[in-house]
Amino acid sequence: MALSEKEKRHYCNNKALLAEMIKWRDSFDDPDEEKRGRPSEELGRMLLLIAERISNHSFFRNYTRELKEDMQMYAVEKMISGMKNFNFKYTNVFAYFTKACFNAFKTQLSKHYKQVNIKRDQTRRAMIRLEADMPNSSMGKCLGNQFNGWDEPGEE
Repeated sequence: MALSEKEKRHYCNNKALLAEMIKWRDSFDDPDEEKRGRPSEELGRMLLLIAERISNHSFFRNYTRELKEDMQMYAVEKMISGMKNFNFKYTNVFAYFTKACFNAFKTQLSKHYKQVNIKRDQTRRAMIRLEADMPNSSMGKCLGNQFNGWDEPGEE
């Protein structure tokens, strides 16, 4: 199938993505048990392209490469697990996967920041305990203003 000049500019074509989804849906009738229900290599490539492109969105641009790779793999996993929920009466499969990917990125960032906050709170508590063990020394002077503005444990 020859692509028009406009379609060549896009990294993922909605028509081709829909065709791959239809092939995936039809693979459940395949007599070969190994191929039954498996997404094609091309469909996987398209989903990975969507995740890579969304990771370059301005919302996610300043995160580390490792965190972005984790978000991409989590998003691809969620897109593949969500393929069974796609309603084929709609034709905009690209929008379905883009939204699923974006939501997976936000979920992964929420989990990441939950862990960051736990680490920060544990560090804060350890610094307060260390400062309590050394009453004549000020940990704030040693570390600068890095830990200023934190509440005492139990005041949260």
